[in-house]
Amino acid sequence: MSKPVRPFLGESADARVKHRRDLFLKKGFEYMANNAWQQVSIAQLCRDVNLNKRYFYESFSGLAELENAVVNDLTGELLSIGFQASSEASSQQLTTEELAKFTLHACVSWIYQDPRKARVIFNKAADNPQARSHRDNVIEQMSQALASFGFDSHKPKAPELKITEAHQNIARLCSAVLIGGTIESILLWLDGKISLELDDFVDYIAQFWVALGDTATQIAIHENADPNQGDS
Repeated sequence: MSKPVRPFLGESADARVKHRRDLFLKKGFEYMANNAWQQVSIAQLCRDVNLNKRYFYESFSGLAELENAVVNDLTGELLSIGFQASSEASSQQLTTEELAKFTLHACVSWIYQDPRKARVIFNKAADNPQARSHRDNVIEQMSQALASFGFDSHKPKAPELKITEAHQNIARLCSAVLIGGTIESILLWLDGKISLELDDFVDYIAQFWVALGDTATQIAIHENADPNQGDS
């Protein structure tokens, strides 16, 4: 008979807290991914991970905070993968379309490996108003990140462009359309309602991103033009 494993032996207090927090996050994700979140209780979670309630409350004030933490951790991982991929692609001096494909492939592949991640991050049907608001903020965060990236990516095509508040609004609008549309497309694709292989799906989405990004750049250039330019 094997001896019981003591996972906390030799670990610092902070490491033990993190370990317990991770157990709750993992179990919370499982409930959310299986559409059982509305039926779960703190007592049930504690039984599942063999910890008492005081260990739950050392990391979370309640179920809503745990739910938000699960979404935050997944979103942080997704954004990190996206930024790392775009940085790697930029260092290779890829074209805008190649860069978009490279970055999207990294992100979509991460989701494809476990489709539950997308459903947990982007589920809008939760009964918890705080959770719905949190997911809206997550999508806004992703849109802002894409808008910032878009400026860096498309600026070389219009070096004379002076970025104004109007241009920032155009970028935010473009990013919101791209992020929102991509999320819906991914969910439809994961549900089998878009019949494409992974590489083809990514290629088409990347082409849409570049096309809309180029259109947004042209709109910004037009907005930047001197309205009295032809009145000499």
